[in-house]
Amino acid sequence: MGIMSLTEIMDKAIDIHKKYIKTTAVFVLVFGIISMIVMGFSAVIGGVVGVPIMMAGANWVVGAVLLTIFMMVIMGIILCKNVGLTEIFNQEFTKKNINMDKAISSSFKNMGKSIGVVFAGALLSLPAFIFFWFMGKFLFKQIDESLISAGVFGGIEIFLIIATVLFFIAVAAFIMWFLTIHIFTIHVITLENKSLFKALKRSRQLVKQNFWRILGSLIMCNLVVSAISLSIYTIFGTLGGLIILLLKFLSMDTDMLALVTVIFNLLQYPLNIIVSLFISPLGWTLVSLLYYNQLFKKEGYDLELRLKEVEKINCERKPLSEGI
Repeated sequence: MGIMSLTEIMDKAIDIHKKYIKTTAVFVLVFGIISMIVMGFSAVIGGVVGVPIMMAGANWVVGAVLLTIFMMVIMGIILCKNVGLTEIFNQEFTKKNINMDKAISSSFKNMGKSIGVVFAGALLSLPAFIFFWFMGKFLFKQIDESLISAGVFGGIEIFLIIATVLFFIAVAAFIMWFLTIHIFTIHVITLENKSLFKALKRSRQLVKQNFWRILGSLIMCNLVVSAISLSIYTIFGTLGGLIILLLKFLSMDTDMLALVTVIFNLLQYPLNIIVSLFISPLGWTLVSLLYYNQLFKKEGYDLELRLKEVEKINCERKPLSEGI
């Protein structure tokens, strides 16, 4: 156990994912059911409280703020799932026994922190959001006043088009940068038990000086998970297409073809569930290994784990030697 390359991280992630696939699948299923109930209850409460406030204020700003807060709470609840997955994958290193019950308990125990992370992240990104808001508002106002809508592309119009493209690139770059430097926040909250802003700061410290490597690793991780998911959907789609072609070749009536099409469309829902249960957790396994790899690289945590393992072996041997 030590510092790993990206290839080694991917290989180990697949091994860990296969090792705990039953636990993660049951956990994701149970968590999904409970979280849907919680989100539904939150939606009802939000509607009961928010709608009268919006009607009394008669202001779209109030509605937008309330909707934003509600969506952030929902994002925090969804983020709780990663807390449980972190606990499950952590046992590969700590050798603790974490079953589905403990993972569920840890997830909802840290729900407040998960929601807090979303709000803390929003607060940190607020200056950038305000900057992009006014820049975008100014830019699109200039576009409306230009001759682009009339099909005229002079020097100013070309400049505005280039500026618009650069604006969206800048927004995308900021989002990628912000998410990358805070990618380990959930791990810090779950495993190091730090408070919100300290967890965000700790994540930035772990990513520091390795930003591009971690960003590239995250992109590769997402590509791997997306490729696996896409291959499953492709196989399913190809099979459905072949069956429909066969039915057409056999001159089946249009009602039968319509029925088969409807059936395949309905089968996409259980297929989505299967992907969510058995494939999607692989992405967080890869992120978890990146977290540990940074601990190994920056703090020598792998040596600490080895020392604990040696101490455990010595403790097991000591009673045996005393008995002899």
